[in-house]
Amino acid sequence: MRTLVLFVAFLSAAPLLAQTDGPPENPDPAFLNQIAVDICGCYADKLARGEVENAEMTLGFCLLSYLSNNEAEVAAKYGPIDPTDGTQIGKFGERVGAQMAVECPDIMLALVNDVESTNEAAAAAESVAGVISSVAFDRSPVVVTLKQPSGQPVKFYWLEFFPGSEMLYDRAALDGKTVRVTYRNKDLFSGSEQEYFTRRVITGLSVE
Repeated sequence: MRTLVLFVAFLSAAPLLAQTDGPPENPDPAFLNQIAVDICGCYADKLARGEVENAEMTLGFCLLSYLSNNEAEVAAKYGPIDPTDGTQIGKFGERVGAQMAVECPDIMLALVNDVESTNEAAAAAESVAGVISSVAFDRSPVVVTLKQPSGQPVKFYWLEFFPGSEMLYDRAALDGKTVRVTYRNKDLFSGSEQEYFTRRVITGLSVE
C-alpha cells in the first residue's frame, strides 16, 4: 500500500486528460497492465542509457509520454481525469501502481527509496525568515547574512547551487523584502584551526 501511495504522488503532478465522461469504476485490467508495462519499459530503457537521476521524475516523464502518445485510447478506455480532483487521481494511481508493483517491483522499490530519501532530506532542512543584510562575495565561501524580525543576525554559507540563488546577485532588488532561507547544518573543516565547525549551508531562498 505504501508503494501505491507514493506512486500517486508523482501522478498527481501529471496534466492528465480531460474528456466528457467520467472514468469507469472497473477499468479493463488488461488496459491498466498495458500502461504499467509501457511505463516499466520506458524506465528500464532510460536506466540502461544512464539517464535516470531521479526515479520519481523519470517515471512521471514516462507516464506523460504514454498519455501523450495514446490520448485517444486512454480517453476511450479510461475516460476523463480531473487533475484537480484528488479522489480521481488517487484511484488512477492505485490502479496503475498496483499493476506496476507486479510488472516491475524493482522499479517501484527505486521510487520508494527515492521519495524516502527526498523526504529525509527535507526533514533535515531548517529555515529562517528575515531580511538579507549583506552578501559577502569577497569571501570564499560566500557568507550571506540575514537579519531576523527580532534584529538578530544569522549567517549562512553559500557552498553550492540552490533554488533562488540568482536573486542574491541583485542584492538591491531584495532590499526591504522578507525572504526565507532554507538551510542544513553541515560540519566544515577549517584548515587554519585543524578542526570541524558546524555551519548553516543554504539549500534554498524564496521571497515571502
